[in-house]
Amino acid sequence: MDDFVSCPFNPLHRMLKVNLQHHIIKCMKNYPDYVPCIYNAMHRFPNKEKMIEHIATCPSQKLAISDGNTPRRANTAAAPNSLHEGRKFHTDEENWNVEYV
Repeated sequence: MDDFVSCPFNPLHRMLKVNLQHHIIKCMKNYPDYVPCIYNAMHRFPNKEKMIEHIATCPSQKLAISDGNTPRRANTAAAPNSLHEGRKFHTDEENWNVEYV
């Protein structure tokens, strides 16, 4: 039963956890005044006060904050700086003003 979750808009709506995002997109049209959590958009609340109460215990907060108030960044050490890294372009051979017939 751990795989099932309730809709944040209507607890009577039950679905598999993997279907929650799709359901929220569909169901939120009926609840336009609900406020999303700042850490996880799948957490929705009927008013700002409820959302603020939730923030203190939001399980997604640990994922969004690494140390203090600094948001986590992707590990860019292994990622290339550019798509063209390591390629040499011969700009001296190119002439954009020449028309080819």
